[in-house]
Amino acid sequence: MNTDYIRLIACAALFLLAGAAGAGDAVEAGDLVVQGTTVRSIALRWDIAGDDNRNAEVTVSYRRQGEINWQPGLAMLRIGGEDTGTETYMNDYEMPSQFAGSILGLSRGVTYEIRVVLEDEDGGNRNMVMEATTRDVPVATANSRVLHLYPKDEFGVKNEPNFDTLGSAISAAFPGDTVLVYGGTYQGSYVVQNRGEPGKPIKIQGVGDKEAVFVGDRWNALIDIHNAAYLWFEGLTFRDPGTHDGHHTGNGVVIQAGNRKRNIESTCVGLTVRYCKFEDFGTAIMASDANCRDFTITDNSFYGRQNWLAPLENKEFNYLRYTGSAVTISGSSHDIGYNYIENVRTGIRVTNGRDGRGFRKGQENMAIDIYGNEITQVGRDFVDVSEGDQNIIIRDNFCVNSGRSGFTIGPVYGGPIYVISNVLYNVMRSLPMHLTRNATGIEAYHNTFVTGGWANGEPFSNSHFRNNIFVGRPNLATHTSYTSFDYNAWKEGPVTYGEPSNEGATEFASLAEFTANTGMETNGRMIEYSDFEKLKRPLLKLRTYDPSEINFHLQVESTVEDAAVVITGLPRQLPIGNGPDMGAWELGQDRPHYGPRPPE
Repeated sequence: MNTDYIRLIACAALFLLAGAAGAGDAVEAGDLVVQGTTVRSIALRWDIAGDDNRNAEVTVSYRRQGEINWQPGLAMLRIGGEDTGTETYMNDYEMPSQFAGSILGLSRGVTYEIRVVLEDEDGGNRNMVMEATTRDVPVATANSRVLHLYPKDEFGVKNEPNFDTLGSAISAAFPGDTVLVYGGTYQGSYVVQNRGEPGKPIKIQGVGDKEAVFVGDRWNALIDIHNAAYLWFEGLTFRDPGTHDGHHTGNGVVIQAGNRKRNIESTCVGLTVRYCKFEDFGTAIMASDANCRDFTITDNSFYGRQNWLAPLENKEFNYLRYTGSAVTISGSSHDIGYNYIENVRTGIRVTNGRDGRGFRKGQENMAIDIYGNEITQVGRDFVDVSEGDQNIIIRDNFCVNSGRSGFTIGPVYGGPIYVISNVLYNVMRSLPMHLTRNATGIEAYHNTFVTGGWANGEPFSNSHFRNNIFVGRPNLATHTSYTSFDYNAWKEGPVTYGEPSNEGATEFASLAEFTANTGMETNGRMIEYSDFEKLKRPLLKLRTYDPSEINFHLQVESTVEDAAVVITGLPRQLPIGNGPDMGAWELGQDRPHYGPRPPE
């Protein structure tokens, strides 16, 4: 648990008597914990036993501390018995019985009272109240000491104290100090072990007189901070770590916060990177260690060296000599938001930062919020959650031009993995979501996927899809009878579906036939390109589309207008018509903001 930001208080515990039931059907409440917080969300998990008939439910409500009225949150996801991973890759792991979920749409740095109600008609009902505080964005320490960093070729009048290398300047800094970086080029590579404190970060900030550019000169990382804490980089440019090969797994790293696979075990917490520019890198920010927590990576621009079409044009293409990802991250309580990312293999990766492959208790990836990013021209994925655990949120992202898939998810050790209000266009292999290695616990709401279809094929478990637009035909499979699809729009049939009881897949001639045979999509719709204002079919023929020209707005009187179901606890703009629309962009409302925001 994140003790820096979370105050968990069991204020009340009320046991309610219930009628007699089967010994295994009544629910038994275990520990209720806050797994972590981000700037806009709080992640919860409630361990349980019993409830063999899976009819228990957990509802959540919350309010700011001191307020009277409670607001509804999303219901928590029932988990238990699902398998994820494989025997040959990342473990074959069975989920324990529990509920998990996040409260979304919160304000930063605010303490909330949270009421969590467990109800089961077979008995074991329980009502808990607790408190948790969302993370805040860092604030410069008032009256902090200022250190001045100048290029070595700067010979004019200089403020004191002054330095000519980043390493010497940061080494002289104490918690709460600010290092002002003056315009020019700084060449070198650095190992930084200074540790700021909560509320007293060490800030390294560009002055803004002209571009302050850091260029590396070694084979591994430009700045190694894996044993540092509460560092804050802002307004700087990082160009080429000095490897000259862009190797994307371990070399070519700009900011090295940890990489357990390479025995770079991290103690790095509280990292902030804002309004920086990264150019010509292997991996811009590497934090592949489960010890990493409380990172804020927002409003940056990442320009990799990956030609996103090259792997499609040449099967012998060597990925290792090109950019891997803008951000590779593990751990908990991270915000990765409002960044611009282009020409990389994968935009943002949540990956294994554990001692070996597969699930490791105490080394979970959870409470990670990925939002508001504009990601384009990727060779593989916009976002890859290749070893997620619980309460990872992918929401409000704008993604165009992918050589393979939109979001790769799997394995997942329980979930939920939230996929909410994202827009995708021109995904070459018709995989808006590549749910792989027995993924489980996906909740996908209000997305617009224009990808030629959904040719997933690999089965997934315990997942729920509402209010999405899939422009293309579906090819789906699930391990669990309680996976559900409804209130989604599809471009065309037939529908290929692999049911839990069927070794193979069945092809239904139409959405109506699929509904008649499975009971799913009873409120589903068919959609055409004419339902959009200006959207055209992507050709899927090695073409790069300009993101600024893609318009996901619906046409007036579209078949999906007012056709969505209200999802209690899901923060969205109020609908203009008689109800919410399917898809990500509500009719009549402005295009959401993606990418870096104007500086505050």
